Amino acid sequence: MWTQEALLARILDVNGVCATVVLDPLGGVEATRRAFGTFRFGSRGFSGARQTGSPYFFDIVVAPEPGWPWNRGEASLPGLYGEVLDVVRQWRPVSIFPALLAANQVDVGIRATLVIEAGHDEEAVKGAILDAVRASVDRLRLGHGVLHSDIVLSARTTAGVVDVQNLRLRRFAPAFGQAYYGGATYGGAEELSVGENLDLAPDEIAHFSVDTSMADLRVVVA
Repeated sequence: MWTQEALLARILDVNGVCATVVLDPLGGVEATRRAFGTFRFGSRGFSGARQTGSPYFFDIVVAPEPGWPWNRGEASLPGLYGEVLDVVRQWRPVSIFPALLAANQVDVGIRATLVIEAGHDEEAVKGAILDAVRASVDRLRLGHGVLHSDIVLSARTTAGVVDVQNLRLRRFAPAFGQAYYGGATYGGAEELSVGENLDLAPDEIAHFSVDTSMADLRVVVA
């Protein structure tokens, strides 16, 4: 059966694929469009019927696992572009053409003041928090933003932490955009306000590295 769910399952079985999403402009109701809510149902046809054999296009955004190449080039590993395209070609009906796009990785950082109990090693506490934040961000899928409350919870549940103050999320926007959904911004860095969530476009995926220069944690002993 040609369904989005079946297609996604096949793509996720490809080695090196971290996450994927099908962006089909005609595959569902788009409630954010200006015309939605003003359409006069019963007075006119919702859409014209597609002629048999006429081409139909949609997008597939794929997020590679770290270190996995998108194009083979000189790498010893097969490129994901060719691998995924071969899988889709085996399952697509006639005249259904996908455009494969590499997801835009958004590097996430944090800035906060940590209040810790006396007697705890400051560097150990900071390292444990960075590991917890990385695990929380790595669980996010394509298009899923980073919640300020989740990062605060990850930090406050770390042993020795009394309080987390003035936590701000940071982001490095991808230098090159390959898909343009949701008005994503490319290039430069941005620091959000205290309590503000980091929203992502459907073609973006969050990434956090414990070695990132965007992690700025100040420690205060209670």
